[in-house]
Amino acid sequence: MDDLKTIRTIPFDGKRSSYIMWAAKFMNYCQLKDCQHVLTEFHTDMPVDTTTLSKPDITGITDTDLLLAASNRTRLYNLQRANKSAYAMLAMAVNDPVSFNAIESSKTTTLTLGCARTAWLALENLHKTITTTTKWELEQQFNHSELRNESKDPDLWFAELDLMRTQLRIDHNLKIDDTKLATHI
Repeated sequence: MDDLKTIRTIPFDGKRSSYIMWAAKFMNYCQLKDCQHVLTEFHTDMPVDTTTLSKPDITGITDTDLLLAASNRTRLYNLQRANKSAYAMLAMAVNDPVSFNAIESSKTTTLTLGCARTAWLALENLHKTITTTTKWELEQQFNHSELRNESKDPDLWFAELDLMRTQLRIDHNLKIDDTKLATHI
């Protein structure tokens, strides 16, 4: 329970331009907190909020059926706890009213305190636009990116270029090989 007392978040400013980087950092943070699975997949057996689960003590249990029941109860307890943690971290991370409303709107009839997966998808739908137009714009931005100003940090420019390359690969399934990337340098 100590980790629930010290929840820290990765703040999000609500800008579409910073969403990709924030989402990756937030997902990595959730991996550290062992709650990323409630963001990436729906769990049809997620316990409802009104179900109060405590972690069962399985020491000394030898009956196989009782052990399986206790093991399943432990899994459900961990699932409910992960959903609460991830949802709380999402709600605390956003700083703009539109994103906050998207998270607050993700409360369901069974998860009245909030569904982390629904909140994550709402933020993704709000800030991560994946269309043929955005693919074309991003590809053009990548193709026309040049280091023109000598005062601009080359490492920063290359990081921006690599971020566009990654975004094209993840969002649009467009792979830009190292040779094409090297033509920009």
